[in-house]
Amino acid sequence: MISVCFLLLPGTLIMDVAGPAEVFRLANQHLEATGKPAQFALQFISPEHTITSSVGLSFHDIAPLPDLRQLRKSGPVWLVLSGRSGPTASIIHHDPVWLKARAWLTRYVELFKVRADSGCALLTICAGALLLADAGLASGRTLTTHHDFLDELARLAPQAQVMRNRLYVDDGNLLSSAGITAGIDLALHCVSVVAGEGIASATAQSMRVTRRRHRQEPEISPLLQYRHHQHQALLRVQDAIEADPAAPWDSLRLATIAHVSPRQLLRIFRQQLGVSVRDYIEEVRLYTLAQISDIERRMRMVCDWPDFPARSSCGARRRGRQNGLQSV
Repeated sequence: MISVCFLLLPGTLIMDVAGPAEVFRLANQHLEATGKPAQFALQFISPEHTITSSVGLSFHDIAPLPDLRQLRKSGPVWLVLSGRSGPTASIIHHDPVWLKARAWLTRYVELFKVRADSGCALLTICAGALLLADAGLASGRTLTTHHDFLDELARLAPQAQVMRNRLYVDDGNLLSSAGITAGIDLALHCVSVVAGEGIASATAQSMRVTRRRHRQEPEISPLLQYRHHQHQALLRVQDAIEADPAAPWDSLRLATIAHVSPRQLLRIFRQQLGVSVRDYIEEVRLYTLAQISDIERRMRMVCDWPDFPARSSCGARRRGRQNGLQSV
């Protein structure tokens, strides 16, 4: 059985812990339902007996930091480093608890080397990658983190390859993810490797994760990436484009929606978003097509099931799309 150890520090983000922990718990449940043994033993560890999370909820009676070499004797060990709340300066301010955790990690550098055959793996979620880098375990590795901390991660680990705009990165015995919900995607990926895609899919369904996301998918979609401003005219234009990406948008039509001149609209796009109107429309269209393609792929899989009762209905939908009809 794999010991999955969640390292808890003051300010730990609840979702970074609860989401992946539920993935492993439910995976065990599905494994046992199919007559197979559970694979994941959850442990929660910390340099402190009690810590307060990002939302003020306190954790008590937390297990102390274990001897990982001793723990490894009972099976593989996965160490999960989760994020903390606040800006970078407050996350890495070298408080006593952070320093204890960092010193503890540095004792096990050899267990987590690139080609170490130790049966140990590191999983980082959000700002957990910063602790990994601060402890010197990121050098020469490929990893990612939440988009707010990418520059700090690159500063802490100049010899690492920091991947931007990635949900998660699998670098052998180091698996890292972006923020919060991406930790669930990473945990589902780990479950699929150990227990198979069927168990991972069943786990995702139990958690109402409507669509499994691949590691190469961007952390931020165009629908969110360009929403960092408060320009009301631009927001109206974005709403219109995203509501109907296929519409024949031109500068005059969009300028009318924004209540500005076409020339001024172009200037607003450049100033606020750093892209042209045309490039923004194309990004939204490509993203929307990718979502539609994923849905249609799943529909084709279902329609190809031999006993699926609505095969004729699926065929009609396919013919409708081929004839230019819009399916409901």
